[in-house]
Amino acid sequence: MKNLLCRHAQLLVIMIISLSLLCLLTAGNHVIRHFEQRLVTDSGEALAHTALQMAGAVDAVVLKGHDDLYRIAQAFDLHGPSATGASLETLRAASPALLWVAVMDESGRIAASTDPAEIGRDRGLTPWFQTTRKHGRAQVREVSRDADDRLKAVLTLPVTNARGEFRGMVASRLRISTADIFEQTRRIVGTSPHPSLPLRYQIIDRKGEVLVDSTHPAGTANLQQFALPSVTLLRTTDRPGHVEEMGLEQAVPVVTGYARTQGRGDFTGPDLAVLVRTDRRDILEQIAGIREQLASLGLLLGFVMLVSLVWMVGHLRREWAHAKEREEWLTMALKHLGEATIVTDAAGAVAYMNPLAESLTGWRHEDAKGKSLSSIFTVIHEGTRQTAENLVAKILKGTGSVRIADPALLIAKDGTEKPLDGIASPVKNPQGDIIGIVLIFHRVASLKRLDEDYLRFAQDQLKLESRQRYRLLLKAPPAV
Repeated sequence: MKNLLCRHAQLLVIMIISLSLLCLLTAGNHVIRHFEQRLVTDSGEALAHTALQMAGAVDAVVLKGHDDLYRIAQAFDLHGPSATGASLETLRAASPALLWVAVMDESGRIAASTDPAEIGRDRGLTPWFQTTRKHGRAQVREVSRDADDRLKAVLTLPVTNARGEFRGMVASRLRISTADIFEQTRRIVGTSPHPSLPLRYQIIDRKGEVLVDSTHPAGTANLQQFALPSVTLLRTTDRPGHVEEMGLEQAVPVVTGYARTQGRGDFTGPDLAVLVRTDRRDILEQIAGIREQLASLGLLLGFVMLVSLVWMVGHLRREWAHAKEREEWLTMALKHLGEATIVTDAAGAVAYMNPLAESLTGWRHEDAKGKSLSSIFTVIHEGTRQTAENLVAKILKGTGSVRIADPALLIAKDGTEKPLDGIASPVKNPQGDIIGIVLIFHRVASLKRLDEDYLRFAQDQLKLESRQRYRLLLKAPPAV
């Protein structure tokens, strides 16, 4: 029995330790996952901010070119004596982003240009001339990439007279160094919370065509055919944002920040989108040290918990052994008590019977254990033959100790009747709750037997007195 209990205690220790470690690992994993997702979200917001700043920088270059071209258009007299390429070059030199500037009449013929070879050429059939003449406002057309991986575009501005009639156009080839914009943006904005993240960027047009790719300068592709979530979101919203998706280069999870150029007022600008990406694993690599520290902390907590559990279980085993020893001592005391004793739980089920109680009730302890007290201890009034009140029910009402009704007969298991006397008392815990009942009783002489003995004694006394008187009469002298 002792070995079985020891094995159960060992299994309990193993189960408690296993459950504790499982809970610790689960909680730790949940914390790490939450921390990782928070870091990815923060990095995604930083990437979206970087993309927005790059798009804003592209807008700034285009708007600066637009304003410079407008200044040139205001200062240059198409039909005046200063309408020469030299004077136009002087005006262009103040705007480094403008590669060349040309002035066209209402038919599209180039009247003046910073490139002498362009003078006299007819540009009236080009899409950008037709669109600018049709809409009557500045346009950015033919956005492409040059050999130095820089964006270039045709910037046009209509020239009108005082009545608003179209009189010609000023056009320029605009150059945008996206690499310089990216580096300047990164120095200013960074990629908080981890500025050292390796970033890649792309600039695409409204159709999804890649115009600039930082990792593949010579490559071209249409991202819409890959159904990337970032490109899909750019088609449905003009607001910047970020998204987790699969990268095209290595098919690994990446975080992409995206934003669109906005233009200014009616001037839509080049209508481009900027995508800034980094691998998700590179983001999480930033907290590798923190993850290791958390793992070490988890192991330390697990070790402390293990030691605590071992100590606690050892303490409980010692307490259990002490309680078992006291229980055995109490059992031996009850067993050798000079009175019949029955112990029940709070519900009145028999928990223990000593040998004297077994002898009087006719029930063995093993058979009676778990049965209700009323089923093995039936008491009737000797005179009226009525069943006595249930002791358990009476005690549970809070009446305290209850004495067995006198005179009483105990109906044993075999049906024999035995006169007895006794008392039942509640057992209470420190809080005052009833946790059991102790019944102590003993056998007494029957009143009926006492009456018969007394009558027999009285009859014997009368017979004795009659004999003594008879003998006295025989011995007395005769009367004279």
